[in-house]
Amino acid sequence: FMSWVRALVRHVGFPPASSYLRPRRCVVQLAKRRFSSVHSQSNFDDPKNWTIVARHFPSWREHAGLAILLIGGLNGLLVISGFGITWLSTLKRYQLDLQAERLKSDLERTNQQLEALFGPLSAITHATEVGFQSFIAEHRGGVRTSEQLDLEEYIRSHPHSRESKRYRQLISCTLQPLNRRCMEIVLSHTHLIDGQFPECLYHFYSHVIEMDSLLERWAHQDLAVLFPRTQYPVEVNLWAWQEFERLREKQSALLSALEKADP
Repeated sequence: FMSWVRALVRHVGFPPASSYLRPRRCVVQLAKRRFSSVHSQSNFDDPKNWTIVARHFPSWREHAGLAILLIGGLNGLLVISGFGITWLSTLKRYQLDLQAERLKSDLERTNQQLEALFGPLSAITHATEVGFQSFIAEHRGGVRTSEQLDLEEYIRSHPHSRESKRYRQLISCTLQPLNRRCMEIVLSHTHLIDGQFPECLYHFYSHVIEMDSLLERWAHQDLAVLFPRTQYPVEVNLWAWQEFERLREKQSALLSALEKADP
C-alpha cells in the first residue's frame, strides 16, 4: 500500500511523504520549484522564444483584448455590409422590374394604337387621297390644285356629264364608304388618341355627314348640289400619317429598351 501511495505522490508532483517530516528539505524543494517557474517565465519573456507574429507585433500580448474587439468590430461591419449590399441589389432589381412593367405597358398601348386606330386610319386616308387624285388625273391630265378646282367647276355646271357621273360613282361606291369607315374607327377608339382631340376630325365628321345627305339627294335624282359645303380636310391625312410614323418609332424604342432591361 505504501509503495502505491509513493508512486501516486511521485506522479502528482508533490514531494515525498518523508519530506513532510523534514521541513528543511521541503523548503529547499519548494525553492527549487519556484526558481524553475521563474526561469521558465524569463525564457518566455525572451524575444528569441517568441513566435513570428509576436516578433512583428510586440504589443500584441499587451493589447490582445483590444485586438479581439477590433476583429469583432470588423466582422460586424462585414455582416452589416453584406446585408446592405443584399438590400441594395434587391432594391435595384425591384426598380428594374418596375421599369420593365412600365415599358411593357407603354408597348402594349402603342401596339394597340397602331393596330386599332392609326394603322387602318393612315392606310384608308392614303387610299382615298390616291383614288381621288387618280380621278382628277384621268379627267384633266394632272393633279394640280387649279385643275382640281376647274374640274369641280365643270362638274357643277354640267351635272349630267360623263365626268359628273364618274364623280358620283366614285363618291358613292368608294370614297364615302371608306370615309365612313374612318369615322367609325376614330369614334370607337378616341381613347387611343394622345393629347388634345384634333380640330381636323370635327371637320371630317361634318364632311362625312354632309356627303351622306348628298347621296340621299342623288338617289332621288336631285343633282342641284354635287359638292358638300365642308370640304374634305386634308389635314386628317397628314395627322394620321404623322401619328403612325411617331408610334412606329416609339414602338422600336420601347422594344430596344425592353431588350436592355430584361435580357
